[in-house]
Formats: sequence, C-alpha cells, structure tokens
Amino acid sequence: MIRRIGWKGSDEETETLLETERTARTGGNGNNFVSKLVSEEELCGCINDGWEIVRELSNGKIVVKKHKSI
Repeated sequence: MIRRIGWKGSDEETETLLETERTARTGGNGNNFVSKLVSEEELCGCINDGWEIVRELSNGKIVVKKHKSI
C-alpha cells in the first residue's frame, strides 16, 4: 500500500502508483512489491539496487517496483 506523508504528486503520478500497487496485489497473496517514483538521475542507482521500471510518466518521473524483502 502506498503511504506518503505530505504526498504532492500529480494526479497521473498518484494513479500510476496506485495501479502498480493494485497489479502487485493481484499477482499473489498480498502485496509482493513496493513501488516509488524516481527521477531520471536516480534511475541508475535504483536499477543497480534491483528495482524494475514500470512506467515513465509525462513529467519525466519514472515508476519503479521491487520485490519486498522478507
């Protein structure tokens, strides 16, 4: 579930993150992924840390997801 204190994302960012979380929940029992928005500058570090690209938004931000660690 997305929990952002003081979240000031656009409607597109919010809807994309919510859809990513809904899709992750239907892929198994419970939510197996976490997702977040990153800038293009942050993307290489995220990829190196095991995050996967979900979608690039029109504002240039990128939604990434990663399996939750147990």
